[in-house]
Amino acid sequence: MSQSAKAFAIAQKLFQTSSPSPVGFQSGAKVLRRKLAGDKISRYYPEPIEPHVRKFFPDYQTVEQTRRLTKLAQLRRRGKGPPPKGSGKRSKKK
Repeated sequence: MSQSAKAFAIAQKLFQTSSPSPVGFQSGAKVLRRKLAGDKISRYYPEPIEPHVRKFFPDYQTVEQTRRLTKLAQLRRRGKGPPPKGSGKRSKKK
């Protein structure tokens, strides 16, 4: 065993690492040493308040919902809204 191989074996014992892959693939040790980021990511997105508010105010609507309903009302007045359910081309084929 050469001097460098002995030094490499001692370094493996000291730093608790495995030998490099014979095929040349990366071991993934660098990724596994990183801190886990799951907690930070889950705290980044706040919990939605809508389900809690709806318990006390059943008619509660978000800004997006009111905007969508007003837009639908405008489209229906002009005759460009969605057709009533069950009145599509398929139902008229029979």
